Amino acid sequence: MNSILQCLNCLPELVAALLGPCVAACMPQEDARCTAQHAGSVRWRPKASVGPALCELLAEMWSQQAAGDAAASAAAAAARRRGCAVSPRRFLEAVSAADERWGDGCQQDSQEFLHSLLEQLQSECNRVQGKPQYRELSSHGSVLQQAAEAAGYARSWHDSLVDDLFGGQLQSTITCSACGAQSHCFDPFLDLSVPLPRGKAQMSLQDCLSAFVEQEVLTGSEAVKCGSCKRTCDATKRLQIFQCPRLLVLTLKRFNSGSSSRGGGAGGWAAGSGGWFGFSPYSKNQTPVKLDAQHALDLSPYCNQQALQAAVDGAGTGRGCSAPKYQLLAVSEHSGCLGGGHYTAQGRSVADGRWYDFNDASVTPDSHPSGSSSSAYVLFFRLVA
Repeated sequence: MNSILQCLNCLPELVAALLGPCVAACMPQEDARCTAQHAGSVRWRPKASVGPALCELLAEMWSQQAAGDAAASAAAAAARRRGCAVSPRRFLEAVSAADERWGDGCQQDSQEFLHSLLEQLQSECNRVQGKPQYRELSSHGSVLQQAAEAAGYARSWHDSLVDDLFGGQLQSTITCSACGAQSHCFDPFLDLSVPLPRGKAQMSLQDCLSAFVEQEVLTGSEAVKCGSCKRTCDATKRLQIFQCPRLLVLTLKRFNSGSSSRGGGAGGWAAGSGGWFGFSPYSKNQTPVKLDAQHALDLSPYCNQQALQAAVDGAGTGRGCSAPKYQLLAVSEHSGCLGGGHYTAQGRSVADGRWYDFNDASVTPDSHPSGSSSSAYVLFFRLVA
């Protein structure tokens, strides 16, 4: 939880939306510019509990940050920060009341905690009033028209700050091997889990994203019935990013099932609330992945090119972006193995633009991520304006 909270506190748009323009005004100029649209924009539903508790916690963290920055020098400010820690107890109580998986002291996964938190925040600030009408999508028209219909339908269910910042759209295309007909499915996402390809001593994020969009053959029990030629036959499946989010979250699939066709491995021992309890069919892939906070990550090769061109065309009218390039802002790290490990975080502070290492109650200055990391797990990026 601490690792994820520190990462979220490094996202300027989210912090400004939750805490308002006063905090946005304290950010470095490059961060303050990108927060103007969202500063103070969140509106909680009457029975919201997790969202207000998160705002309260972040406000307390920022009050300690401001106290540290009032020190005479950067070194003194860092020392002050190391001595200042706030307790997230009330926030944890609100989270565990909403989702009983948390708060019992058992080992848990940071990505699962992030999912739970984002879904709860999404629900508590949803602008949709009442329950929308379920309907089947027509799946007619051009790819752009089908994607727009799917996006509109998704927004009729979830329209929130979380969707504004983290929401993207994923396209899945199945191609019939017999007649070549294609069918498309469009789904919203708040984060993407990308595989670590086999057979590499180390790899880049581009390697992981290439594996994510790699064409997959559906055969045997996975063969599909084509809606065009009506035959059940082999097909291919390919994923592409159709709409890029403002804030991109990439999870490296380090924890793999032994039966997985993409990066599975030998089983291992897993720990539960009562200690070591038996053999697990899961393993952790600790292959180093190269991180680079100095250069933007370009998502263009992994996007639907037609949608990308439409976004580029829209940039000239103020309705799109010139290219989906992302700056790394924070990393949730897991060291150790399945049976025992520890979560930390690296993040670029939105208070001073410097990188820090977050290890429980300890916060120390750090250099920006560079080189390869075997502990990097959940990566947080923002779209470069």
